[in-house]
Amino acid sequence: MSQLPTVVKVDVLGKIREYPQMIAELGEHLASGGTVGALHGFLNSCAETLKSDWVRSIDGWVEIDDSGLAYSINVTGRRHYTIQGAAPWSLEARSGDLTRVYTA
Repeated sequence: MSQLPTVVKVDVLGKIREYPQMIAELGEHLASGGTVGALHGFLNSCAETLKSDWVRSIDGWVEIDDSGLAYSINVTGRRHYTIQGAAPWSLEARSGDLTRVYTA
């Protein structure tokens, strides 16, 4: 059995960036009823919550580009986010057919 790579490489405007691979984490997020949304919408939904004195950051899964990946991001402030990792996000997963993508 081959070992999966521990990083995902993405070409961002001609520069290769590496992010930790988070396949299991995305699977757990989806299995618990979580969703993957668009980056812009997620940032907008975080804006009000982050104005609170007791919330410093919010984690979530989003689509940023057409790479076929979902990105785990941490949002601090109104529009500042950091990519924590990435995992494959196929058309089957987007349509809700997770059994064809993730098996336990």
